[in-house]
Amino acid sequence: MRYTIINDILTKGALLGCVLLLSRIAEVLMITYAQGLVWLFCASIISILLTLFYAYLTYLYTRHFADVTLSEYEGLTRFTYGNGLAFVAVVSLLAGVVASLGEWLFIHYVIGFNEFNTANISLLEEMYSILQTGVSSEFTETLNLAISQSIILMQQQDEPAIIESVLYGSWNTFSWGILLGLIIAAFTRRTANRTENSNE
Repeated sequence: MRYTIINDILTKGALLGCVLLLSRIAEVLMITYAQGLVWLFCASIISILLTLFYAYLTYLYTRHFADVTLSEYEGLTRFTYGNGLAFVAVVSLLAGVVASLGEWLFIHYVIGFNEFNTANISLLEEMYSILQTGVSSEFTETLNLAISQSIILMQQQDEPAIIESVLYGSWNTFSWGILLGLIIAAFTRRTANRTENSNE
């Protein structure tokens, strides 16, 4: 089948979305079933490692996209900084849609929103109690206030609609993708002559 840019972008976006979804599912499972701040720390480590893998995979996909498009389309002589940034932005948006939709379905049908929300509140209450027993300072008082306000908001929170969750999650991933793309695009600029020479 002939290579097409659209198919490549959709495939890469879906694969990156699956990586993000694995990260979010791991975090949800840790928060819900493994109570305690130690497990929250473990979930954070796992999330960070998967995020780094996501960033590296995005770089590899962008570099591959640059090489393939230059070789497949003779009229394209350069893969510019803007091309790289646009590619990362689009695949990040697609990845955000896949991950956010998958996360909502997982929480809604597998975990249960109320159980997940209750687990989040319990973790915040544990953090609040630990801070209360520590040395009081302006920073801890501000943090305590922020945590207590978050607990109140979460106790009053209704289950978000699927559209709301997908839009919010996609926007966050897209925004982070833009920042990531600003870096990746600088390392994936190339010209058709350079690609051809490297293949000889």
